[in-house]
Amino acid sequence: MQILADSKVTATALQVRVVDGNLLRYSGGLPTQTVATMVSNQWVHLNVIHDADSKSIQIFVNDVLAHEELTNTYKNHYFKYGAAYTSNTSSPCIEVLWKNVAIWKKSTQINSEAIVAGGTASCFPQ
Repeated sequence: MQILADSKVTATALQVRVVDGNLLRYSGGLPTQTVATMVSNQWVHLNVIHDADSKSIQIFVNDVLAHEELTNTYKNHYFKYGAAYTSNTSSPCIEVLWKNVAIWKKSTQINSEAIVAGGTASCFPQ
């Protein structure tokens, strides 16, 4: 899951990725931090709240606040989710599945929390 920012400092306000079974918070000019451990091969309920007005990002894992930070001025942003290969990925094959995705804007839900499900899978030569 990634929040891409309209910033001259960094293009990525937040990236959440799994490396060696650990869920990591990456980018935005801050050091990489472990958000949760042992998340591979299981469903994990991940909620990310980006409040652009208060310049804060919160990450919840299985309904528990796992990380909170203040951001720079990421007023304009968009997000994406899926699978991406990096040089430190432990496997040449990556699979991400998602379900019940909801997008909220302040106190109003933009789209319903059901019916959205999918996944991506990629394999790369070593």
